[in-house]
Amino acid sequence: MRHLLLAALSGALVLSACSDQSPQPPTGPQPGDQPMFDKGVPCGTPAFPLANANTLVKLVYPNGAPENNALAKVFDISKKWSQCKVADPQAKVVEFVKTLYADWIAQPTSRLTPQATAGKVAELISLMYSGVGLAADNVGVGSYTPGTALRVRADNNNVGTIIPANGFNEPTVVAITRLPDSPPPLVTFGQDQFPPFYDITVTNASGTHNLVSGEVGIVGFCVTDAVLAQIADNDGDPQIGHNPTDGLPEFEILDEASADEFADLGLFCTIQANPAPIITQLFHGGDLGELALGTWNAASESVASAAKAILMPQPVYAAAVADLSTGVGGRTTKYSPFGVVDAFSGESE
Repeated sequence: MRHLLLAALSGALVLSACSDQSPQPPTGPQPGDQPMFDKGVPCGTPAFPLANANTLVKLVYPNGAPENNALAKVFDISKKWSQCKVADPQAKVVEFVKTLYADWIAQPTSRLTPQATAGKVAELISLMYSGVGLAADNVGVGSYTPGTALRVRADNNNVGTIIPANGFNEPTVVAITRLPDSPPPLVTFGQDQFPPFYDITVTNASGTHNLVSGEVGIVGFCVTDAVLAQIADNDGDPQIGHNPTDGLPEFEILDEASADEFADLGLFCTIQANPAPIITQLFHGGDLGELALGTWNAASESVASAAKAILMPQPVYAAAVADLSTGVGGRTTKYSPFGVVDAFSGESE
């Protein structure tokens, strides 16, 4: 693994902002959607579905402080959205959903009601995201149980991760959220970074985002041809990078995933731009190497049709996949926001 220590941690707070704006702009105004409390400011976005959100919150949270607290957060999000603000309510939705994940995994300790089924929690998550213009098909979530490997993909199958069977010592919720393309969220040591950016968060009782020592997870996502061409024009090396969220002033470029590890993710993009060097060592390139990659790619197409994670929201927007034919993959021991970087740019070890 290649670790690049930063001279200072200034700017690392960018990571905490998570999804502070939408990867897609909010849709245009709809008849009858004007909010009631926008203080006379015209707002060209559909109203936040406050009534439906309140109904679901009352269903999943018990009466009293938990319900009142959740309702207050939903109202604040709705009010800010009605005032034509975007970044603030979207960031608050991300935090709301993270709390909901934590409350859901705490079952059966009565943080949620018995009516808070996986389906109802997923419905509330999807409603909150779509209510502030975030595409729910860029969201994925799964529940990890120790002893059983978990694969989580976003609903558009453009991003995913695999948690090994012994990755955590406790039940853990794994959530994938698309981050905005700009501003770039990673704090690099001079490496150029490119979208897409994804925050892969893990929520558990101990609050750890690190896998058990010796365990390795797989992360991969599809990349546009334009991004890969830009890296190739500079004779670059597309890899996945991130800032481990353990408080260290550190930037890490992941070791490349092998072609079969990438295929196991079951993503829409079946061709991998950065397979681990072991592929060339085994097959020495040429026709045999291409045949091996073709076999893995065919296998991944079969995997991609498997059932999605239990809590995954249904898509709100159709995914634009025409130019997402290639992916990048990496091996990680820690979860945080990830993005594509040119490993040959900047200062590296």
